[in-house]
Amino acid sequence: MIYDLNQSLISPVVMSMDSDSTITFSLLIDCEDGKFLSSETVAGLVVNAKRFGDASWINIESLPIDLTPYIGEKIQFDFQIIAAAVLVNESHNFKLIVR
Repeated sequence: MIYDLNQSLISPVVMSMDSDSTITFSLLIDCEDGKFLSSETVAGLVVNAKRFGDASWINIESLPIDLTPYIGEKIQFDFQIIAAAVLVNESHNFKLIVR
């Protein structure tokens, strides 16, 4: 399950961002044995994540984060979404996935 920082269950999150920009936000993730945090791959976007307090971002489109070491915990993860520079308005959808 995915929660906001007030521990409210998250349904689909909708956000807008400008071309050639970056947004960051934090969410709480329920960690279970054998589960991974990942994202769909979407052209024009990079989806990075890191456990709160960690220094390095991980591109979770290509390298899912194993949640097994944190079994039974609700861990805060920071997310960084990077949009490519484009000349015309585009709309992209992506999913954060715990499976």
